[in-house]
Amino acid sequence: MTLRVVRYGQHLWTGLLCIVCALQGQTQDSALLWKISGNGLSKPSYLFGTIHLICPESLQFSDALQSAFQQSEKLCLEMDMDQPGLMLKTMRLSMQVRQPLKELFTAEQYAHIDQFLKDSLGIGLPVFHRMRPFTLLSALYTKVPRCRKPVSVEEKLMEIARRQRKEVDGLETLEDQFGVFDQIPDTAQARMIWEMIQDFSNQQTEFLHMVEAYRTENLPVLSAMTQAAPDMAGFEALLLQQRNRRWIPMMQQAMSNASVFFAVGAGHLAGKEGLLSLLRKAGYSIEALR
Repeated sequence: MTLRVVRYGQHLWTGLLCIVCALQGQTQDSALLWKISGNGLSKPSYLFGTIHLICPESLQFSDALQSAFQQSEKLCLEMDMDQPGLMLKTMRLSMQVRQPLKELFTAEQYAHIDQFLKDSLGIGLPVFHRMRPFTLLSALYTKVPRCRKPVSVEEKLMEIARRQRKEVDGLETLEDQFGVFDQIPDTAQARMIWEMIQDFSNQQTEFLHMVEAYRTENLPVLSAMTQAAPDMAGFEALLLQQRNRRWIPMMQQAMSNASVFFAVGAGHLAGKEGLLSLLRKAGYSIEALR
């Protein structure tokens, strides 16, 4: 699941500021890298907030992150992206559709989206006809960063893990992630696609704001932008809070056996139901590293 990089536009500024104020009232947490210790752990583990796509020139891993990664025994992402046959399994699950895309849009919308895809991706909408709507949504996200080849923070961490011969694990399976989107109606996913395309230029601008918040490790703003995204509206509990609560026991189990470097979307960290708060409630000491 990505840290969502789009919002409706300027009419969301009021809501965004309210969310920022609420988050800042809950916690002063404003860092991306955290040390987890105490509660019976024999060695510390680490939690890092990622942004799933970013332009290469904007990505820089701090000395603190590189040190924490070196000290960790394994890398744990939202999903194990290093598992064999992942691409084939993804394609198979993507094509288990409930309703073809052509039935989810009016004729005018379909033609507009088709032309937009040809202009931006070089392929037409019929390519996605027998795929789930969020597959198209994911493809569109790759064009939000204004650079030719955006990179994945998770992929970069996996490259380091391979060089250091560290095991890579995941808090969810691919089936788990598809199952989450199964709970979102296709009509709602289609609406997300349409609204994203209608406001694409503004979303690219907003992405620059998000990257700046990420670069300065402004976690409250990052969390607020995540919650204000159109593809999050009405599904915050499903996409964030419920998953956070499921992850905590899995993190506890993993940390009891090894020093783990957890890397998940930064939107999962802050707030009352964020991982930082849940880990503190579970009895762990959480320390920001910058």
